[in-house]
Amino acid sequence: MSRKKKRETYDYPAERLHGSEVAYVTARDGTSHEEIVLCKDATINITDDELIIICNNKIVFRRELAKLKISDLMSLDGTIMRYTDESSGEQKVITAHFKYHRK
Repeated sequence: MSRKKKRETYDYPAERLHGSEVAYVTARDGTSHEEIVLCKDATINITDDELIIICNNKIVFRRELAKLKISDLMSLDGTIMRYTDESSGEQKVITAHFKYHRK
């Protein structure tokens, strides 16, 4: 009989991402598992209860914070945002790699 540790839930403080400069943003394709570059040189903004990624004055990603699961990359030089697409029910993964490493 093995005892497994229960995973602790972690509420990511999304407000700390506000104003972060991003080198590039990728989306993982659920079927082929390829990374697709959405944009380069972007900014993450938190407004009201939404996370918005802006690149070249265009919104490339917008999602309610309540519908996002946010976590850091192990290297701490980026963040991963997971959500479920309402139309397809598919799990989507967006990764933002910071321009400047934050410690």
